[in-house]
Amino acid sequence: MTNSAVPLRSSVRPLGRTLDSIAQRLLIAVLVVGTISSTGCITLISNLLWVIGGNEAPAEFKDLQEKRVAVVVTTDGAGTTDASSVVMSRQIASLISKHGKKIEVVNPEEVDRVVRDVGPNDVTRIGSRLKADYLIAVDIRDLKLKEGQTLYRGICDCSLSVYKVADGDNVVFAKDFPQFAYPMTGGVHITETNDATFRGMYLSVLANRVARNFYRYDPTGDVGLDAATASLPSN
Repeated sequence: MTNSAVPLRSSVRPLGRTLDSIAQRLLIAVLVVGTISSTGCITLISNLLWVIGGNEAPAEFKDLQEKRVAVVVTTDGAGTTDASSVVMSRQIASLISKHGKKIEVVNPEEVDRVVRDVGPNDVTRIGSRLKADYLIAVDIRDLKLKEGQTLYRGICDCSLSVYKVADGDNVVFAKDFPQFAYPMTGGVHITETNDATFRGMYLSVLANRVARNFYRYDPTGDVGLDAATASLPSN
């Protein structure tokens, strides 16, 4: 989820053409959702959703361009070595590296080594050791993967803080994701998948929501996310 003279072109399109464009995007979205449910090809569908028409949303924080950036993910304010923190840090780093414009992302393994030495909360030392311009700190709290005894439905509180290393521990950008839930409605029956697979899917969606604050993205990529759970492999 933020810089010679030519003839000016009107930004107003004929109504018929606009309606045709909207109809085409809706048709593509419907076909995409159907394909997710029938084939389970999540990676392919994710790429298709990325290129569906519609205006891209701008990055909310745009200062990472041409900067070196480190990502640190903690769970409940402390641990960085549990499965959820490791998966999230690598996915966020990968997404920013892939979609961010001219952003150098520090290798997560290099980040891990420094964090083990100095601890996850010493922003200045971590950033300085990594020679990073900015440090992205993400904390996952109260992560739950099940709703009741029979449904997988992930939920957690997630906070995002960005530090400019040269300025010490002053936060230059922050965002909260309270009670972030996936699927947004309903859930996945426990007979249809397993803990590891669902955890990976949930954290992938959350990582995307965090990472896209730093690059332009297509909001229509959220279309069909709940339907994607139909393709999760069973136990």
